[in-house]
Amino acid sequence: MYQFCKSVSEQVCCDAVTEEEVRRFLGGAGPLTRWRAGKYGALAGFYRYAISRGYASRSPLPAADEEPREPTSRSPYIYSRKELQLLFEAVDISRKHAIRLDNDTFRTLLLILYGAGLRTSEALHLTMSDVDLANTVLTVRNTKFYKSRLVPVPSQLGNALRAYAERRSHRPLPELKENAPAVSPCAIASGWAANNSRTRSNKPR
Repeated sequence: MYQFCKSVSEQVCCDAVTEEEVRRFLGGAGPLTRWRAGKYGALAGFYRYAISRGYASRSPLPAADEEPREPTSRSPYIYSRKELQLLFEAVDISRKHAIRLDNDTFRTLLLILYGAGLRTSEALHLTMSDVDLANTVLTVRNTKFYKSRLVPVPSQLGNALRAYAERRSHRPLPELKENAPAVSPCAIASGWAANNSRTRSNKPR
């Protein structure tokens, strides 16, 4: 709603907002995404409330059946064992001269994503205090819908995390800002692209 209020030319009452202004806000500046449906739903809910409380007499939203269909989601890609083997083997080559995201860290990150099923943002915000190596449990904090959860990890991944923690304890670490991830999502995307190109995987980019 804050973004919608900024998009309106001036501070006006609810009934003064035109359908053209609403369409311009819904359309945005980029290609059609699911975000449009979210904006439409938020505005529809707002105007239902405004009309029920007497703040508005009508809704300036276009009819729901006039709204474009949401773009279809890309089907998840399931890696074969051979592709996974190639991906992990390519880490040492693709990250050979990396500075911020070295091959050891990148391999461990991929193992966490694959073995624990975490989202990229969840894995990036893990700290050592979130990793219980004795009980092989990860604590994922303030994730989707601001909830935290415990994620048990298989023994093979637990062994890999213990080995990484041991290696990590013997090398200098960068000073980080509070609550800031050690590796940015952009670095992950760059590393993933480089790794994929090395394996010549068929996975869609």
